[in-house]
Amino acid sequence: MMKLSSLQLCCLVLTATLLVGAAHGQSAPTFEAQIQHGQDELALGNAEDALNAGDAATRIDPERWDGYALSGRALLALKRYEAATDALSKAIERAPADQQGALRQLRRLSVLAEAGAGAGGGTAAATPAVPAPAGAAAPA
Repeated sequence: MMKLSSLQLCCLVLTATLLVGAAHGQSAPTFEAQIQHGQDELALGNAEDALNAGDAATRIDPERWDGYALSGRALLALKRYEAATDALSKAIERAPADQQGALRQLRRLSVLAEAGAGAGGGTAAATPAVPAPAGAAAPA
């Protein structure tokens, strides 16, 4: 019997896994599918799952704005304001002009919420609703 190195065995298992997935019609999730999944999860109140979907979309296409926007909205819902502000800033840099105003408003809300939380103020009043920018699932 032929001996395989651990690297060869790993490559063989990975190749087999990919072939089985392709044979069953499975493919890597698309950017749009990740965005839609994240928006659905956010609407259901599952901000952590929405964040995972937004981050996955960003890994698929880091030049698109809507992955960052989804992650920012999820982080805002999770009350992780500084990270939300960063993600929304990246979204603003990449977004079309007609989307930037809504994204800037979300970023302002995040900054205000962070300031309220950091000053010992009540975070319930400072926690903004997290609406989706219009056309958030549209291609860039």
